[in-house]
Amino acid sequence: MENKNIIRGGSFMKFKKNISLFLICMLTLSLFAGCTANNQEAAEPAEAPAASEETKIDSMEYVSGGATGSWIKIAAGIAEKANGYFEGFPISATPGGSVQNPAVVAMGDAEIGMSYAPFFVMAENGEGPYEKPSTNLRAVASLTPTVLHFFAKNEIEADSVSELIEKEIPVTIGMPPNGAGSNYIASIIFSELGYDKIEGIEEYGSKIFYGDGGTLTDAWKDGHVDVDIMTYNVPSAPIQESLTARDGKLLNIDGDLAEVLINEKGFEKYVIPAGTYPGQDEDVVTVSLKIVVFVREDVPEDVVYNLTKAIYENKSYYVGVHSSFEDFYPENMINGLAIGMHEGAAKFYKEVGLVK
Repeated sequence: MENKNIIRGGSFMKFKKNISLFLICMLTLSLFAGCTANNQEAAEPAEAPAASEETKIDSMEYVSGGATGSWIKIAAGIAEKANGYFEGFPISATPGGSVQNPAVVAMGDAEIGMSYAPFFVMAENGEGPYEKPSTNLRAVASLTPTVLHFFAKNEIEADSVSELIEKEIPVTIGMPPNGAGSNYIASIIFSELGYDKIEGIEEYGSKIFYGDGGTLTDAWKDGHVDVDIMTYNVPSAPIQESLTARDGKLLNIDGDLAEVLINEKGFEKYVIPAGTYPGQDEDVVTVSLKIVVFVREDVPEDVVYNLTKAIYENKSYYVGVHSSFEDFYPENMINGLAIGMHEGAAKFYKEVGLVK
């Protein structure tokens, strides 16, 4: 197909091929079952309309995040509500990642996905991790903000990320590995601070410690890193755990750096309220990226219409699925999409008055 091999390296495709369809389905169903059971009292699900012969569709994959993370829970919840409009259980949430998902959907290995605005822009232009342009992706809805957390040990004489890097303070920074979405997000930050490659900070004595979320949490708790970089919804359990085990402070992303990220790179301003995390006595200004649900352009209009409707009408249910949906406002679903809107989503938004 036209979009083959559009992710450099292609390791995620090997991963995808090595998982059997059976295991994926069992994972999705078990995650959803646990999610539903844990939140039955937290939020009563909205009534789903009865399915009919006219709403029978083929099975569809909804690629999300890691198998144990928040994204697959969110995707499973959205799939459950959307499936109320169709016969059977045609939409299934499966593991994925914010970087690889645009390529997976563009190539036809899934129909629905979740990612961030900067990755859509890079995918459309064939930049960054994407070897070839993918112009067949369409937005459905923006969801909740994923917030960039830089936290550091209290002894570091800097209150912002810009100050930390511009002062060339030698530290060991923990961050996700190359290829991870959070790593690409961090690389955007460092590029704006004068380092096209993050490893450039090693020139003045800093070191980089790579690891996944659990590894970075343990490294912080054990004192192996001075600074951790993570992207999570607020509040974040891993960051709560980290700052409970070892004192630290959140660094601001503000000033000129924030202005460029917001005006040119698709980020939004986000304020983490005082008291959100242990030892946080003041508001912290940082940036966030909206999670965006997207589809391939050839997904039928009625499917996307009902998917959009299912997201728009069920906030109380999604709050029970994941607490980050306290920050979800249906009227903002059309904001920050970065790519063109699918006609099925546009049809729904016109009906509710969000677009003309």
